[in-house]
Amino acid sequence: MRVLSTAAAPASAPPDTLHPAGHKTYEQAIALIRQAVERTAQKWEATAAASPAESVTKNTGAGFFTEGDNQTGEWKAQSGYFWTGCFWVGELWKLYEKTGDERYRRWAELWHARLLGKEMTENHDTGFLNYYTSVFAYELTKDPKYRASGLRAAERLKQHFNPATGLAASWEVGGDDTIIDTMMNLQIWWWAARETGDPQWREMGLRHALRSAEWLVRGDGSVIQSVHYNPGDNRQEFTSAGNKARVPNAARAGERVFSHTHQGFAADTAWSRGTAWALYGFTTAYKETRDAALLGTAEKIAAFVIDRLPDDGVPWYDFHDEGVHFRNRDTSAAALIAGALLRLSELTDDRARAATYRREGERIVQSLVDHYLTPVAGGEPPPPGVLRHGSSTRPNDGLLIYGDYFLLETLLWLEASPARKEGK
Repeated sequence: MRVLSTAAAPASAPPDTLHPAGHKTYEQAIALIRQAVERTAQKWEATAAASPAESVTKNTGAGFFTEGDNQTGEWKAQSGYFWTGCFWVGELWKLYEKTGDERYRRWAELWHARLLGKEMTENHDTGFLNYYTSVFAYELTKDPKYRASGLRAAERLKQHFNPATGLAASWEVGGDDTIIDTMMNLQIWWWAARETGDPQWREMGLRHALRSAEWLVRGDGSVIQSVHYNPGDNRQEFTSAGNKARVPNAARAGERVFSHTHQGFAADTAWSRGTAWALYGFTTAYKETRDAALLGTAEKIAAFVIDRLPDDGVPWYDFHDEGVHFRNRDTSAAALIAGALLRLSELTDDRARAATYRREGERIVQSLVDHYLTPVAGGEPPPPGVLRHGSSTRPNDGLLIYGDYFLLETLLWLEASPARKEGK
């Protein structure tokens, strides 16, 4: 037996990221993503159309995908739209907005039709599924059916809101578990507040965000994935990630019982995509409410993240592992973090922090497009525009549709950013 290492140390980035052939501009990166989107739409269009829209659900029907292969650039077929189908539709609507190309609208409407009318059957992900589809579509087309869809989704998420905890339960009405991802689903409430002028949506969102900051963000800025609480029925058995656990407790209605991280390295570590959801979610929550506590939370998470990013700016799947045990980077987390930092740079009043957030956001994006978005080096097997090395749940390593979406969103933001135009 030979000892490979006598000390635990971070692994290097994936070998296929280490020697990029050149530098890509934002415009070139967007063009590559467009190539990948067009290939995907043309290949999957007939499959999607073959499943009648009304028959497609979260778990049934063909034409949607979440994960893909690093080497071939091909997506893996799945049953139903899962919680992720919105990101493919969102890419299509974003590219229609940018280009005015009617192909993107036709494709967006094809896949989008399979989500419409399902809003009231979803869990907290009704926010994801309908913000990145119906809200986008309504803002571009003003078609009232999309407005109605977005408002149904806001109403469904309201059904999950528990006044006793101040949180929207993630999985079921009256549930005992809220995950950090739900901070992103609040976007459906922020939009509903703006669209209708009804303050209830902003008030619920603010309560959820403040309680999430209290229960899911540690003092050092690291993020917990999940919190369990007494929803009002004094339950002693809790369900987490499909597993039931008996946890004797004397918590009063609305009080916390326990918390943990289940997609990261360990229960008390900081899963990188959960951290990214939090950074983006609290940044957006501050923009919508101007509550100083939410800005403080976002900046605390930003400091934790920036201090722990690897040299290339793309985090490991968990900030406390660093590739020692599971050698997975997560480009989806990187794209989310970049987008959040860039937005935060325009919200903070601290000029030094603003400059840091802008610099780090741009650095992460440039690393993604130069080192992870194909082509990276000559002679590679994947076709152009493939964002490699996302990690849905370890040990997964491949394409992720939400990684693609958030990289495109962030590139479009940078392209339109006044700071970039002014050369800052």
